Amino acid sequence: MDPELAQKCADSVLNTHLAANLLERWLHYEHPALETNVGGIPLKNPVGLAAGYDKKCVMLDSISSLGFGFVTGGTITKEPRYGNAKPRILRIKQSRSLINSLGFPNPGLIAASEHINRTSGDHSPRSPRVLSISGTNILDIVECHSGLEPSSTAIEINISSPNTSGLLMFRDLDNLSELIESINKHRKKPLFLKIGPFNVSEESDELEDMYSLIDLCIQKGISAITIANTRPVDHSRLAVGHGGLSGEPLFTEMIKMIKTIHPISGSKIDLIACGGISSGQHAYEALSSGAAAVQLLTSLVYEGPTLVRNIKKELVKLMQLQPILT
Repeated sequence: MDPELAQKCADSVLNTHLAANLLERWLHYEHPALETNVGGIPLKNPVGLAAGYDKKCVMLDSISSLGFGFVTGGTITKEPRYGNAKPRILRIKQSRSLINSLGFPNPGLIAASEHINRTSGDHSPRSPRVLSISGTNILDIVECHSGLEPSSTAIEINISSPNTSGLLMFRDLDNLSELIESINKHRKKPLFLKIGPFNVSEESDELEDMYSLIDLCIQKGISAITIANTRPVDHSRLAVGHGGLSGEPLFTEMIKMIKTIHPISGSKIDLIACGGISSGQHAYEALSSGAAAVQLLTSLVYEGPTLVRNIKKELVKLMQLQPILT
């Protein structure tokens, strides 16, 4: 089945109150050892859903029933976007990975805000809600932040999607600084930043640039940094010829990035490990390397709804054998 059609089928089941309630009862597992704090947000567990699953923000509470410590909706842009031409998602089964060239398909700021408010009802969300936003100019991103922050627990700015060329402007630290300062004028809640993969070699110019970026984030009060977005790749089966790789092939490099950044970020800013997390062992390694939490998405596609519970159970066993030093 086409990957996008398969997700629609899964969503039609998941996005019902009865299914969500049944899943929550079936999959419930929490443990005091899993409790943590990310960017000032208390979490029941450190396993979060990465942006990209619920692009319209219509089923965040239902997804939380799978046991996530937090969920990320979007990415949302100011104006509605169809995204890139299809085919734009490929399954690479042998490596348990995906390649996407989606290009931020989403209903836009106004519709997303309406979806969130309509589906939230009068009850508190099952887990903290992070909303991912982006855009190709500062004013649009600031407007997205202002419009969505009241409906969120935190906002994550995506400046690193390889499928949207306009985001390259935020590789310039002056532009990024202006963006964060503009948001800081009115923000009241934690602000996360999702960055792209980088070369950890000491001889790499990318590493020096990354040190400067982390220093800027600390100075401007960014609450947490998500490391990292998908890896840019070319593929002839995609309509646009290129996209972003996600899944297990990213895990080893992601751990290297966390280990490289943690000594300079320390307690000043939290790190969220994103890339190839598919087991409790993976989560344990990321947390032991300096991450405060993890995000996943691709492994959920391959493993199904029991994944988060299984990760948490394995993670508790590993933590009991060897506690994670913070």
